[in-house]
Amino acid sequence: MSNVTLKISNKTLFLEYVDDKYNTYRSKINSTESLVINFFEGNIEKLYSLLSNNKLDVNLCSDYCVVLLNEPISLSFKLAMVDKPNNDEKLNMIIKTMDSMNERISELEKQLNSGIILPGYSSVIDIDTKVLMLNYFVHHNGSTDVLHGTHQTNGGGNTVPDASRNSTINENFTGSSFDPICHLKMLESFHYCEIYETNKNCSLSCLSKCKKLKHITIRGCSGLVDMDFAIGLNELESIFIQESRNITDIQSLLGLRNLKRVTIHNAPNIINKTGFASNVTVDIRN
Repeated sequence: MSNVTLKISNKTLFLEYVDDKYNTYRSKINSTESLVINFFEGNIEKLYSLLSNNKLDVNLCSDYCVVLLNEPISLSFKLAMVDKPNNDEKLNMIIKTMDSMNERISELEKQLNSGIILPGYSSVIDIDTKVLMLNYFVHHNGSTDVLHGTHQTNGGGNTVPDASRNSTINENFTGSSFDPICHLKMLESFHYCEIYETNKNCSLSCLSKCKKLKHITIRGCSGLVDMDFAIGLNELESIFIQESRNITDIQSLLGLRNLKRVTIHNAPNIINKTGFASNVTVDIRN
């Protein structure tokens, strides 16, 4: 059957067709017309039954369409296009929706000019951020892993640098990727802590692009096996690592000219702990 709609009201048969461009065509036949009187004994219900129970074809023209019944008898009905203005209205609604989407995209682009988005993070992180502090914590009553908390010390008794300005602290984060952090060219302090649970997606390779980093604190991060992310971070002054039990190689720290302190606790699989310059304070404990 075609998409021709048939309806009877007040002894009048209404025909309607809507094409794939949402143009609407309509016509009506009342019981006093010769077709109904001569062939259907003036009974509009009989015409309705004939059209409803047989296949109807539709031929489209510029401003009308023709509805055709070929069997068991041949009949044709011309339906005029009556809903062209409504079609324009629908098109306008689509255009308005697209304009709204473009505005949102434009706003997002403006935000990204001044910041980054971490996958799953709750907001844009300012591009001039100097201190980034992230805590990973798993909600056991749900399926979402989020990064939050109030941890602000490095575990060795030293308070982390002042985060009152140009800083982002403990916002929600699914833990899926740190990669966009590489665009934070002003970042000086990065502090990451896993609370109770392990973030299996953790990769810190993005930090190698943050050339102004001076302080790094990492608690946990089972995906960390070496210090290659620190290669070329010549402004780095201190690094504190705790409970990163899969680390085996820390040799990438040896050539950092401004490094003053290396603290690594509870990382029992490190192969070579020697080779640091005499002016570097090294505290490595299993």
